[in-house]
Amino acid sequence: MNPAITTATKAITSDTGLKVMKYVLLAGVGIAVYYVVDRQFKKSKAVQAANQFGVQSDKGMSTSYASRLFAAMYPSSFTWFWDGTDEAEIFRVMHDMKKNNISMASVNNAYRALYQRNVVQDLTEELSGADLMKLNQILAA
Repeated sequence: MNPAITTATKAITSDTGLKVMKYVLLAGVGIAVYYVVDRQFKKSKAVQAANQFGVQSDKGMSTSYASRLFAAMYPSSFTWFWDGTDEAEIFRVMHDMKKNNISMASVNNAYRALYQRNVVQDLTEELSGADLMKLNQILAA
């Protein structure tokens, strides 16, 4: 057997190694719990905001659209985790905004209030050039 593997195995099975592994595992669980709670908090915050303004009001719809855009760009709710962008949902939101006469400025205000981010900047970073052109065509129509 390889001496390095033998040494590593002895280190892991020692009392100190087991304690270190327990603390690493505990830290990992703690981090996972934090992110799950944070995600649920963001979702409930968006629902509360939409309900506060009235779901059918301009502010309520803007908040709903902001929440849908964030979810389409960051499905895991982690802006640092690349988990794919749902371009089709972004285009559906844009069509809905256009149909209900909700401006990008009002959605950006709601987005900023919910996530402390700029929706236009996030869209620019998440979408390809062709998708950005399609988005602009939807908004301009």
